[in-house]
Amino acid sequence: MKTLFALFALCAVSFAEPVVAGGDATPKALLSAALIQGVVPKEWEKDKLYILECWATWCGPCIKMIPHMNELHKEYKDKGLSVIGVNVREDDKEKVETFVKRKGEGMSYPIVFVGKDGEFVKEWLSGPDTIGIPRAFVVKNGKLLFHINPGVLKKEVIESLLAGGEKEAQAVKIMQAVAQQMAKQVEMMKDPKQQKIMAFRKDVLFPLVTKKDYAKATTEAETFIKANAALSEADKCSLLFSAKISQFIENMDADGSSKFIDELAAQFPNSMIGSDPDKMKASVNMRIDRKKKEKEPNAE
Repeated sequence: MKTLFALFALCAVSFAEPVVAGGDATPKALLSAALIQGVVPKEWEKDKLYILECWATWCGPCIKMIPHMNELHKEYKDKGLSVIGVNVREDDKEKVETFVKRKGEGMSYPIVFVGKDGEFVKEWLSGPDTIGIPRAFVVKNGKLLFHINPGVLKKEVIESLLAGGEKEAQAVKIMQAVAQQMAKQVEMMKDPKQQKIMAFRKDVLFPLVTKKDYAKATTEAETFIKANAALSEADKCSLLFSAKISQFIENMDADGSSKFIDELAAQFPNSMIGSDPDKMKASVNMRIDRKKKEKEPNAE
C-alpha cells in the first residue's frame, strides 16, 4: 500500500499541471535549472514584476529580442522588474555559457539553462496555448498574469504592470487579448488554405509590389481570388489592399487611397476594412504624411 501511494505521489510530481494564465506560479522550476549568470529568486517578492523570457541560441527571433529585454532590465531593474532569461530546448550548456559570455553587458540579466526537457519546459512550456519561442511569462504576486511574445512588452506596458491597481488590471486585460489573438493567428496559419495565401504573397505579390508594378500585382491578386473562390471576404480584401495601397502611399495620394478603401469596404463589408474604413484611412494617411515629411528639404 505504501509503495502504491509513493508511486501516485511520484506521478503527481512528474506530471504537474502546466502553468496557465491567471493561475498560480512558483519559481521552483527556476531553482532546479543550471545557473549561467546572476541569481534567481527562491520566492517571488511581493508586488515585484517578473518576466521569464524563454530563448535558445538557435532561435533567430529569440536573438533579436535580447537587446529589447536587456533594455527593459536596465531601465526597470531598480523600479520593481526582474528579467530572467530561461534558455530552453537545447542540450549544450557550454555553448549557451559561451554565447552569454560573448554578449556581455548586452545580456546583463540573470540566465538559467533548462535543457531540452527540463522541469521548466514541462511546467511552463507545455500548456495548450503556449506557442513556440521566444515567449515571455509575466508573473506578479504568485500569479502568471499572461504569456506572450516579448516584443509586445513595450515600456508603457511594463510601467502599467508595475503601477498596480487599475492600470495593471487594464494592461493585463489588453495583453491577454493580444496573446489570444496571436495564438489564433498562429493556429490559423496551419490551415493549408492560409499556407497557400502566404506562399502567393511571398512568391508573387510582394515581389511585384517591391518592383512598384502595382497594376500587375492587382491583376495577379484578382486572378488568385477568382481561382480560389472559397477565400473569406477578409482574405480577398487583404490581398487587394496589399496589392495596391503602396501605390497611393508612394504617390502621396490621400484622396485616392480614401476612395480605394471605400470601394473595398463596400465590396467586402465583413472584412476588417469593411467594419471600420475610417480607421484604415487614418492609418494610411499617417504613412502618407510621414512620406511627405521625408520628401521635405532640410530646413537649414
